[in-house]
Amino acid sequence: MPDDTTSEEKTRRIEELISLQTGHTRAALEAQKGTVQRVLVESVSERDPASVMGKTDRFFAVNFKGDTSLIGSFVDVRITGAGRNTLRGERIRRD
Repeated sequence: MPDDTTSEEKTRRIEELISLQTGHTRAALEAQKGTVQRVLVESVSERDPASVMGKTDRFFAVNFKGDTSLIGSFVDVRITGAGRNTLRGERIRRD
């Protein structure tokens, strides 16, 4: 079957989809601000060696201050900010 969709129309459609998805992602990340999330710590943060990165149960990436001893453990993190694709937070210590 021949493809009768122009290159310009394909470009317009993909740009519209990307724009919609960006908006949905932004809203989902912003909605997490102020919540406390259980995070599985996976690695050292790519941008800050004094921070670690983990994932929430919804698979949102969260960066927060911490050391390598936390890797592999679950910690509670208060979400303080949202970036383009990740969250920022502060570890809640339960002593």
